[in-house]
Amino acid sequence: GEFEGLPADVRDHEPRGALVSGSTGLETIERIADEGFWWVGIGGWVITEIGDTQGEAAHEAFFAFDREVRQDLTGRDRILVAR
Repeated sequence: GEFEGLPADVRDHEPRGALVSGSTGLETIERIADEGFWWVGIGGWVITEIGDTQGEAAHEAFFAFDREVRQDLTGRDRILVAR
C-alpha cells in the first residue's frame, strides 16, 4: 500500500496515526470536514495536510465550504485550505 511506499525516514519516525487514516485513507479528512468548524468557529480557517493522491476527495469532502487544494513545491496536491 501507500504506507509501505513512503520513504523510511518518514514511515519509521512519524506516528502511524499521522500517516494512516482508516481503510479508505479519508476518514480523518471526512471527520475534519464534518467537525472542524466547530473547533475553529465562524469565520475560522481549517488548513490540513493531505496525501498527494487525496486532493479531489478532500475538496469534495469540504463541499459546503469555500475551499481549495494547494500544491507543494513539487506540484503535488498537499494542503487543503477551507473557510
